[in-house]
Amino acid sequence: MIADRPHLSFIIDKTRTGSAKQGRIGDIDGYSGLDLEVTAEVKDIKLTGTNVVGEVGEFLLKVVENRVNGLLFALSADEDAVEQIRSSNTTVITRDSLLGIVECWDWRPSAGCH
Repeated sequence: MIADRPHLSFIIDKTRTGSAKQGRIGDIDGYSGLDLEVTAEVKDIKLTGTNVVGEVGEFLLKVVENRVNGLLFALSADEDAVEQIRSSNTTVITRDSLLGIVECWDWRPSAGCH
């Protein structure tokens, strides 16, 4: 996120620390000055249309309530899950899509990057 949003200051803690207890929304919160601009949640699970609310519903609700951009990193997500998550101003980044993004960070040209 720092590479994509160098103007932000990030508050990052270990996952599974209970961000709500620490007054944060996600596992990573990015601020522009005092204003929260983006928040990210990390889940090492497969998201489906049936488990989105139970697994990340509170995070999605807080994204909408705070009118910020959300990023949700997950092992995978089916089409129903992606649709539900996108309706909450949040982008899903699966492990496979993240690997594709990271592959482009290397300075050497890669066959998979355009």
